[in-house]
Amino acid sequence: MRVNFRVSTAHPRTVCDTRSVKPPAYRISKLRQCDLDPFEVEILSLLERPVAFTPVELGYLAQIEQGHGIGES
Repeated sequence: MRVNFRVSTAHPRTVCDTRSVKPPAYRISKLRQCDLDPFEVEILSLLERPVAFTPVELGYLAQIEQGHGIGES
């Protein structure tokens, strides 16, 4: 069976959750005000460095937010 695939009809799909419209820098600054454990502090330090976030990095950020009750539902 041969399938014809046209690149012009392909649409990229993101893996990350796109519900959050607040920029990551704002979200990180809100988390800095919480009582974070050392592991979370280190992850946030790493997340502050990149210009563009990967879906995995956005997932880490969302997990920490949910753990401290400030994530969007």
